[in-house]
Formats: sequence, structure tokens, C-alpha cells
Amino acid sequence: MSNMNEGEQITIRPSESSLAILHYRETDERVFVNKTVDFARIKAVGFDMDYTIAPYNEEYEKLQFELTIKNLINLYRYPEEIKQIEYDPNFGVKGLFLDTLLGNILKIDQFGYIHVALHGKQKLTVQQIQNCYKDKTIPIQVLEQNERYYLQSTAFAAPLITLYASLIEYFEDKQALRDPLNSKQKVNLQYDSPENINEHQLNYENLFDDVNKALYLIHGAKAELKQITQQNPEKYIIRSPELGDLLANLKKADKVLFLLTNSGYEYTSAVLEYLLGDKYRKFFDYIIVDANKPSFFTGNAAFREVQDGKLLFTSIGKSLDKNKIYANGNQQDFVKFLQMRPKDMLYCGDHITGDTGATRNQQQRTLYICPEIKKEINIMHENKKLYNQLSEHEKERNALQVLCCQQEQFIQFQDKPKKLVEVQQKIDATTKTIDEKFNSNFGSIFTTTWGKTWLGQYLQENSDLYTGELVNLINYPPYYIFNQNYDSELPHMETINVHVDQQKVKKTDIQLHSVGLDTREIKDSLVNQVTMSLKDYQKVMTNEDSETESSKAVLGE
Repeated sequence: MSNMNEGEQITIRPSESSLAILHYRETDERVFVNKTVDFARIKAVGFDMDYTIAPYNEEYEKLQFELTIKNLINLYRYPEEIKQIEYDPNFGVKGLFLDTLLGNILKIDQFGYIHVALHGKQKLTVQQIQNCYKDKTIPIQVLEQNERYYLQSTAFAAPLITLYASLIEYFEDKQALRDPLNSKQKVNLQYDSPENINEHQLNYENLFDDVNKALYLIHGAKAELKQITQQNPEKYIIRSPELGDLLANLKKADKVLFLLTNSGYEYTSAVLEYLLGDKYRKFFDYIIVDANKPSFFTGNAAFREVQDGKLLFTSIGKSLDKNKIYANGNQQDFVKFLQMRPKDMLYCGDHITGDTGATRNQQQRTLYICPEIKKEINIMHENKKLYNQLSEHEKERNALQVLCCQQEQFIQFQDKPKKLVEVQQKIDATTKTIDEKFNSNFGSIFTTTWGKTWLGQYLQENSDLYTGELVNLINYPPYYIFNQNYDSELPHMETINVHVDQQKVKKTDIQLHSVGLDTREIKDSLVNQVTMSLKDYQKVMTNEDSETESSKAVLGE
């Protein structure tokens, strides 16, 4: 007989013997937490459709690429020859800024510092970046507000960036000057500043406008992209057998479920029928199409009922009827109809600025769907040896720097000691190798050499939760509390255990987080990758083995 009073809460802690065998879920199947969310308090859960309810594959990216080229030829009179350009699925990634004035593609960190820059598909040198951008930095406010810079943070990033870069290569190759002494040698035109762009040189702004408009047009309700996808959904849409179970579980938990998509009725109906069957309406209390996000979250457009695929002209009154389909609308009226507050809702979407970022002022809770998370986690785990090597190099560098600070004669040195230079070279080489595992041009979309990318920082500030795919939510009961971890790293980065010394860390020193830690690895050290061992630290601080001559030997002097 339990002595627990009704309503009394208890905390369940796994015993030490059970820690080694507990396994909640695979690392890439977790939901990661930026801000604490009590799922029990969430009364309604909403979903975007494209890339959230309906994930697309690489074939879909290729189709967008080819149809955009078709529009450029048919609508903008681009040369037929560009049909020969092939799609490279490994080039473009999310979170890059396009400098549409100079035709450069930039990977930028949270402070506006440029880590990687490509002109077309050619990587710029440090000096070229410096020539284009003072101090290799663009103020964040300028990046976010100046029309010269275009952020591509959606799932459509890959085809747009890849085509833009490919066309720069194509047209500049046509325009390149010939060396009079060697007709096979081409001299590329100058592009390091607006002042150096010649009158008849390729205009990168016009090129970007054409590509962006041509891509936008393929997404129209009656455009070829949607027609082709509807005719052959299994070729382009990834169907998960767990999707129906997830939605059914949430309904059983008395959550109000709604679909909120910018897609039109016909396409939405076709996709949902493919994913959930012809009875797809039973999974949702409300379906809202042509929502016009992000304006839906801030505007005041009226709701209109959709019947037999057509908009009705009659007023909907002061409420929305369940199991009906509506179009347009706005967030303010929607929460009023449901008699809820925005913070009672969790909205799941793949557009970091249009879905999750746009809802922040509304206080609506958000789950960001980012397929790249799964890919990057798997890459990190596959390359643990490289991370351990990097950790050892950083540990060695830190020990040498402490030694330099301790020895008076080294403080006066103007140049780095030889040993310190060598260790830094190892760190740089290992970091470069790790970056190339993610993407040969841009590395990880979330991190840079020493911190977060603009996208990584924005993700942390503007989404409460994030995960690789929507169905990962099925791993958590409807009363689960997603607890925030207050470390500075992005939560999914904690899944990599870096071993910096051979000392065993006591289990009492290990923090268990609701996400970000696989209990199968509970015995592994979670010491920060740049932390010295206590033994080495004590040696340095007590001058043990640090006579002048031995110090010089260690530092390579």
C-alpha cells in the first residue's frame, strides 16, 4: 500500500546499477531544449506541413533546381546552355548569407565575423575577404536589415545557393578576359569591391533577383513542382510509419491538433492523403491552408472556410468548427476562438525565421524541425577520435600557455614559443579536417572554429525546442518536462563525449540532462574539452618541474 498522498509529486532517480543499461532513445532521435517546456501545460500542438509533417528528400531538391533553370530559360531568356548545369547536393547548406552585390556566399558567426567566403564556387583567401569586408566582419544589424545581404535559412537553401553559385561560375567563365600571350589562360574580372565592378560585368544583384523569382514561381499552387509531386509523391516525400501514431497519441492526451500551412488546399490534401490515408482529417481538429506565414502571426486577415476546394464568401462567425478546413486567418483570432493563450500552444515548423522566430513576440512555444541535426550528430559520433585529438591538442596548448604566464622570461617574448606554434598548427589542421566532414566548403551549419554560427545563435534564442524530425516527439510522454540546460553550448553538442585525460570521473560529477546524454555512455567523462587534468594543473601552479631550462625545452626554445 502506497503512503503517497493524491497529487503528491515524487522524483524518480535511476540507481547506479541501472544507469549502465538504461537507454531512452538514440541520440539523433532526441528533442533538444533551449527553454524549458512543460508538455503537460501545452493544450494545443500545431504543425507546418512542408518539411515538418511532410519531409522531402534529395530528389525534391534536384527537381526544384531543374524547374528553376527551366523558368530562367522560358521566362527570363537565359541561354539554353544552362540546362547542362548539374545539381550538386553537397554544396549549398542552410544559414549562409548571400552578398548579392559582390556575388559572395558567406558563413558568418554570431558576432558577424566571416569564417568562410566563396565567390561563386571559388573559396576566397583571407586577404580577398579582408579586401571585400573590413576586418572580415559585417555588423549583425547590417546583415539582418540591409537588402544587400540575403539570409537563406529555409529548406529551399540548397537549390537556390547552388544554382546562384553555378550561374556565377558560368557567366564569369564566359566574360573572363584572355591572356594575350596564352589564349587558354583566363583572367577573372575584379569583384572585391563595388568600385571595381566594370560597367559591362555580370551584375550579381540582377542574377540573384532572377534566380530567386524563378525559384519562387515554381512553388505556385498550379505550378509544375506541386503538380509533379502530387503525381508521384513516393519519389519526393519521406513517409514515416510513426507519424499517425504520434498524432493519435497527442489526441488521446486531449491536445488540440491543428495544421497551419502556406500550401493551398489541393496540394495539402494530396500530401496528407499520401502520408495519413484518405481519413487524414481525423488526425487534426483544425486545418488552415494558405496561411501566409509569417504574416499569420502578426496580421489580421480574416478566416475563410474552404468547401470542396473553394473559398466560401460567408462569414465564419465567432468560432471555428472542428474538422473543417479554413484558409488565411491570423494568430490573434485563432487563440481567441480556441479560448487559449499563445503560450498554451506549441508550434512545430522548419522555417527558423518564418515559423519559430516569427512567433517569439506572440509568446507561443516552438519546436524547430531541422533535418541537418541528425546528419551532424551522426558525423560527430563517427569522428569521436578526431574530437579527442582536438581535445588533447587544446589541453596541451592550455598547459603551455599557463607555463608561459608563469615564467617571467616568457611573458616578455614578442613571438610565440616554437612549441606553442606547433601545437596551434595541429589544432588548426584537426579543426579543418573536422569541418570538412560536415561540408567541404562550409563545415557545420551550427558551429564555427570557436563558437556558434549566426544560425546556431538564432536557433538557441528563437526556438524553445528543436529536433531532427517531427516523429522524434513520439519518444516523450505528453506530461514530459523538457528541462533547459544552462550550458553555453548548443544542447545537441553535449552528445559528444571528449576524453581529455585518463582519470575516471565520479558518477556524482556527471549531470544528467533530460536530453543530450545517452545513458549507455554514462560512465564516460564529460569534462570540458579544454580542461587540464588536476594533476597537470597542480604541477604548473606549484612550479614543479618548471625550472627555467626545462620550461624552455618544453616550449621548444
